[in-house]
Amino acid sequence: MRNFLNSIFGAESIRKRSKAQGGKFGNGDGAKRFAGPHSKTAKGTSDPRPAQSGADAAEAFLARAGNESRAKEITAWALLLHSPFDPPENPRSWIGGVPKAPPGFDWSRHPDGTRQHFLAQIDLAALGEGDAHGLPKSGALLVFLAYSWSENGPDHGYCCKILSEEEMQVAVEQPIPDDLAPLDQRMEFFTAAPCFPKRGVDLVAFLDDGQRPPKGVPYAMNKPDQWLRNWGLAAEEAAETMRHFDSYLRGWLGAGGKLKLDELQGRLTKMPQIGAYRAQYDEALAFRDHGPELLEALAAWRDHAAAQPPLDPVDPEALRAHFVQRAGFASNLKPSSVEVFGQNLRSCLLEGSHLALWEGIDHMVSDPEKIGQINEIYRDFAETYATGWRNHRLFGIEPEFPNNSEDRRGQDSVVSIASDALLGTQCEHFYGVSIWCRSEDIAQGALGSGQVIRHCAV
Repeated sequence: MRNFLNSIFGAESIRKRSKAQGGKFGNGDGAKRFAGPHSKTAKGTSDPRPAQSGADAAEAFLARAGNESRAKEITAWALLLHSPFDPPENPRSWIGGVPKAPPGFDWSRHPDGTRQHFLAQIDLAALGEGDAHGLPKSGALLVFLAYSWSENGPDHGYCCKILSEEEMQVAVEQPIPDDLAPLDQRMEFFTAAPCFPKRGVDLVAFLDDGQRPPKGVPYAMNKPDQWLRNWGLAAEEAAETMRHFDSYLRGWLGAGGKLKLDELQGRLTKMPQIGAYRAQYDEALAFRDHGPELLEALAAWRDHAAAQPPLDPVDPEALRAHFVQRAGFASNLKPSSVEVFGQNLRSCLLEGSHLALWEGIDHMVSDPEKIGQINEIYRDFAETYATGWRNHRLFGIEPEFPNNSEDRRGQDSVVSIASDALLGTQCEHFYGVSIWCRSEDIAQGALGSGQVIRHCAV
């Protein structure tokens, strides 16, 4: 949403323009109402307030994100999945499955009477001795979710329950309620089961400044030399990147490519102030002047890798030289919001096409009956990808949403779970879900009142 408004009203100049004029962000009522001098109020009288410009309206709308008042660094815990190849039998913290609670536990319900779906159970002792955001030093935090729709729109709900250490000492796995709806029916996830698959997690504390991947949390995917470890995988990665690159190259230089380039040049000549036109034209020129050369280099690297014993280690110097050449071309491409929840061509060139490789095997990694069938060249990659940073987090700073509009002023994220094939949390048009509460409530460990936000991908 910020990207859309910026494109209309002048990118970050919205904020600069407002500050230069002594403007302030809207609050409560003012952020929602943009009335002109002759508009009618609910009572039919003229509204004396002056008209609000498009930039002012956008500024007030963007203020709803609450970023200006939010702390710049917040203690958080990464929720890192256990190995899918050798998971422990009795994890202390987990996502999915069913909760452990004392006999007679009351499985949470939404206000409309339907059962909520269990999301996660966190061992509070794993938070350590630091800032635990008002939570007890022992016991467990249980998180439930529900999506509900009415004629007034979405009515998403949640429930956070805290069990004491004494309660956990007698806790047992809870049976799945007979009236718990399938996830695809009630919550629009892709799985027809009533519960997410259970995955044990380790909690890794870090000081969250909103950057991804966070510092101090294991993540190897942005460093090709840490995950492209054998020649067989190198050949597969090169083939994936070639397919991605070739689709762009044909778009610019294939049938109609010259006409498209001329069209962009015409737009830029007429409206040189539009930065997006300049970026698109420069990118098109890069594909025209250097694209065929890089495609040949990718093909040569693929063929060289395929000619080596597939399980032999990759030559680190050769790998580094290859990615230096890729980085040279990637410098002509601009970052985009796609990188928030996926990979675009730029990140594929810089990091390697790890997402496409993962999506080719994630259905096997997530299925205990198929995981043993994974080709050996993918074994280390799958382990590294599954157990590193996957955008699951307790507390911390949520990266700016590209397409959401919920009012989050004065609130912080309690828990955030990304779209993930290993967890069954994949959902059309959404790349994650998070629970938000008021900052002062979180500081007191009071998580009973807040909102559920689904992270919109489009």
